[in-house]
Amino acid sequence: MINNKYPVVDKIEHSDNIFELVFSAPYIADQGLPGEFVNVKVNYNLPHPFLRRPFSLHDVSEDGKVSLLIKVVGAGTRKLQDCSLGDEFELLGPVGKPFTIPDIDCTPVLVAGGIGIAPIYFLLKRLVNEDFDPILFLGAKTSGDIIKKKELISTCNVHFATEDGSFAKEGFVSDLLLKHDFNVNEKYYFYSCGPKPMLKKIGEFAIQNNFECEVSLEENFGCGIGACYGCSILTKDGYKRICRDGPVFNIKDVFEFL
Repeated sequence: MINNKYPVVDKIEHSDNIFELVFSAPYIADQGLPGEFVNVKVNYNLPHPFLRRPFSLHDVSEDGKVSLLIKVVGAGTRKLQDCSLGDEFELLGPVGKPFTIPDIDCTPVLVAGGIGIAPIYFLLKRLVNEDFDPILFLGAKTSGDIIKKKELISTCNVHFATEDGSFAKEGFVSDLLLKHDFNVNEKYYFYSCGPKPMLKKIGEFAIQNNFECEVSLEENFGCGIGACYGCSILTKDGYKRICRDGPVFNIKDVFEFL
């Protein structure tokens, strides 16, 4: 983990409030793992916003580029959306506990809700590169919130759901997964990121069927490095810091507290 300034080399607008920032950040691209994140200083040396903003690693490339998928929700993310190519930002990272890569005889099942696709996409690419055949379930409120449709369809077995029915199946992605015909003789390893009600449903299904399951949790961070305990959550082993002990947790450790 290091803190350094990196330039923005590309900005991709996926929708009115979802965009992708691409940095030239060779150290992070080389060291970063799926599930880890970076803390971005967004205040341009101004007093507001004071706290850094944490974003999951969305993608990395061999030529040293790092992508962050960002949803505009307030002043900090709006400043990032308004930046120009060449602007430099301080990125602290990579930070956090990553996802576990399963045994090769497992079928990975990835479930993302909304902006939860941010870390799941990086994990998906890593699994495909390591010769896994993952299944992806991706849900969003509306069609415009689903990014990279064509790429995902060409990459893996993907199932889409939108709450308003504007694309693919209408309803919640968790309900879509529960209707899927999983082979009882096959080993599955579940990964999920998204709203807590979705994580609860996915986790319950995984626990009932004795499937391994990891979830990436979101929380407001203070320091982002484990010093302030501002992102602490209750687990079966007491309070844990999402930024240091997570953001990835085994579902059995956090299920009853979601």
